[in-house]
Amino acid sequence: MQTTDSECQTDDQQHKKLVQSNNKLKAILQTFKDKINKIVAEKPELFNDVDETASDRFDHLISTVGNQYEQISNLQDERNQLEQELQGKLAEKEVELQKVKDNLSTKSIEYEDQLRLMQQQYDDLEIFKYDLTFSFLSFIKI
Repeated sequence: MQTTDSECQTDDQQHKKLVQSNNKLKAILQTFKDKINKIVAEKPELFNDVDETASDRFDHLISTVGNQYEQISNLQDERNQLEQELQGKLAEKEVELQKVKDNLSTKSIEYEDQLRLMQQQYDDLEIFKYDLTFSFLSFIKI
């Protein structure tokens, strides 16, 4: 008889554990159903043409999330491609800008050289004018 009582106690314990697990699973399932129903109530447009069962709605949500993930991935890929194109164009413009800067620098040096030459020629003319004036005045005094 003891083994029977012991077996009954073991069976009862297992049954209690199964009932507890079953109750926990039911509670979790109810939580899912409640959350799905809340989403349906807040965003009914997401569930057009979807049966009213929680299972169908859950499948639809999973499918929607998967589609959105794919769209997000595609948008990120497109963004990365556009960013690379812009970086390439920016690099080209930076090269062009550097060429323009170099050209301006070269022109600036040329103009500075021309200005120095003109200043020297002007100074030479001033000296010549002074010499000529002095010579003329000297000639007149004679």
